Amino acid sequence: WNYVKVYRAQTRALERIRAERSALEKTQREIAAMTEKNAENERALASFAKWSAGAMRENASSMEEIERVTTEMTDRLGAVSEQHVRDAYEAEARAAEAMNASRAAAVFANLDEVKGKS
Repeated sequence: WNYVKVYRAQTRALERIRAERSALEKTQREIAAMTEKNAENERALASFAKWSAGAMRENASSMEEIERVTTEMTDRLGAVSEQHVRDAYEAEARAAEAMNASRAAAVFANLDEVKGKS
């Protein structure tokens, strides 16, 4: 009878060992899957970092180009604006001179008429 008790105890112990081994193997598979997922995430992060660095360099050069063009356009606009003010001032001066000349001519013409009547 002792033999049967020992056999059953060994069988139960063997079943516990198999269950523990199965649980351990399952945990090892989960760890391996997590390790692989972590490696994939690290590769994706490295790829993103590389892309981000390239995009930052590209954006920096684009910003420099935008700054250059903006400065150039501002300078042109300032020059055109100054020229427009000069042209408008000169046109007003010519118009004032023409008006003064025509007034002077009218005054002298009026004087001539007055002299002619007297």
